[in-house]
Amino acid sequence: MGVDFYACDSCGETFNDCGDYAHCETCGQWLCPDCMNKYGVGHSMADIDADEQGDDNFDQCPFCAKKIVSDNTLLEFALKKLNTTKEKLIKEYKNS
Repeated sequence: MGVDFYACDSCGETFNDCGDYAHCETCGQWLCPDCMNKYGVGHSMADIDADEQGDDNFDQCPFCAKKIVSDNTLLEFALKKLNTTKEKLIKEYKNS
């Protein structure tokens, strides 16, 4: 039996899958134990299922609830606002 390590999508800290953690099946984001506590996520060693994020907000993902904004989400938003793509922006950056 091996141990996998993940990076928290909120704070960037590394954590292993032997302790508490949360993973959202909807957005794919990972939370370490400290960020789970900070944002009130109660699942430990389990995926946050979209079906559980109903009207009672049971263990709702803070990324899906827009309490936390990941760098990737912010980049996608900015690219849409700039009416460009990541590839075009990279090319423009390399040519500058």
